Amino acid sequence: MWLRYPLVRLALPLILGMSGAAALMGYVQWNHTVCFVVMCSLLMVLVVTHNVYAHTALFRRLFTVAIFLLVLLFGATLYVLRYEHVATAVDVRQTTLRGIVATTPWRTQRSVALDLTTDDRSTLRLFLQPSAEHDPLILHRGDTLLVSPLHLRSTCPLPHDTTDFAAYRRYLFFDGIAATCYVPAQRWQHSPTLQRDTTWNERLHTYYRQSSLDSTTRTMVEALTIGRRQGLTPQLRSHYAAAGVSHVLALSGMHLGLIVGLLDLLILRFILYRQRRWFMLGVIPLLWIFAYVAGMPPSLVRATLMATFFQLGFALGRQQMLPNTLALAAIVMLCANPLLLQNVGFQLSFLSMVGIALFARPRHWLLSSLMMTLSCTLFTAPLVAYHFGTLPVYSLVTNLVVPPIVTLLMYATVLWLLLAFWPAAQVVLGHLLDRLVSLQNQVVETIAAWPASTIEFRPTALVTVLLYLVLFGLVWFLFRVLGKNTPSAWR
Repeated sequence: MWLRYPLVRLALPLILGMSGAAALMGYVQWNHTVCFVVMCSLLMVLVVTHNVYAHTALFRRLFTVAIFLLVLLFGATLYVLRYEHVATAVDVRQTTLRGIVATTPWRTQRSVALDLTTDDRSTLRLFLQPSAEHDPLILHRGDTLLVSPLHLRSTCPLPHDTTDFAAYRRYLFFDGIAATCYVPAQRWQHSPTLQRDTTWNERLHTYYRQSSLDSTTRTMVEALTIGRRQGLTPQLRSHYAAAGVSHVLALSGMHLGLIVGLLDLLILRFILYRQRRWFMLGVIPLLWIFAYVAGMPPSLVRATLMATFFQLGFALGRQQMLPNTLALAAIVMLCANPLLLQNVGFQLSFLSMVGIALFARPRHWLLSSLMMTLSCTLFTAPLVAYHFGTLPVYSLVTNLVVPPIVTLLMYATVLWLLLAFWPAAQVVLGHLLDRLVSLQNQVVETIAAWPASTIEFRPTALVTVLLYLVLFGLVWFLFRVLGKNTPSAWR
């Protein structure tokens, strides 16, 4: 059975190599020349000896070990090169920075934050001080910004760093942010882009702002459709985190699944029922259009890439080989950016997909929804505890109640946008959106207020690994020892 998953066998040494390099960074000096020579030597030995000794069993074993070591070393080298590139991308001694605004500014407690892409393609997190004459919220993506920063600090993680900034530094670094800096009000200048408000994301943002929707409804709808969460209050975010549904506020695979479900309902069921494979191929560009309109947030890009591989697999008749599909998505994304391996969103996305693949039952949609919710919660709980130090006790209950409301909310929003030519209908749907957002927030706030809604628990890395070994052992016991049917996606 293991031989049926060649991409999984390729992804494992790649991930192990990157993980080993990540664990040794800061402790071992990495010599790229030696690694390159060793990899080339292994490759030459394999090529030269393959035709002579390929028929022997011993050579096949040695060949497998050599390929494993080659991919392991390749993954480690790739990770180190990317790590060093981000770590040395910014000279912290600079007194002047120039770049392009990469994100829409959002307000923090004491400043306005935004991401800046410099002329050398590095990404920085800026915290601009607002004033009466200088309001950073007027900045738009694409504007040119010239700043004289204070406290320009690299985000490269330091060994044995226990300061308050350590966790945030680590999060930013593995999210591709090379440095942070504070900029006083009088020390930045900007040049507006000539193509301002031309993207669909900006146009929808402007349309929402000019609509008659309630402010609370508008901020929630913007978060769910175009990925703008700047209007969500810290109190509301904390309620969603305590209830275990903070992922609802970030565009990800769940929202993409709702889009696919809507297309399936509108097109496949009524128009192209006999052309299901062609429909799967036609959905791919629509998914990327949605990601583009939403501003290409990293979580949605990962989900869209994974969905693309799934759709291709189904169209080619390989829909039952989900492990290979997951492995292919992992290989492509990690080779493009090895630092994703330590990105929390990347880890949670793949663990959620593994849980869905193990327990989804397509023919029983209600049971499948319940099992997927349970499996996603179980497979991500140890990792959530490891990274955030808390466990939402009632997350299973919340994830059974909130997603149906989110589904209705997203579908109603799409219909509200399509009826822009009919203002009366938009007013009626606007009231429905207000009710749905109010209901969703009330459910989340009520569950977050229950006794002991979160517990403090931060396992070590070793304990987290042991928890996952136990979890996968239970899955193996369920499917192998008890004789339960293996999921069709894994056959």
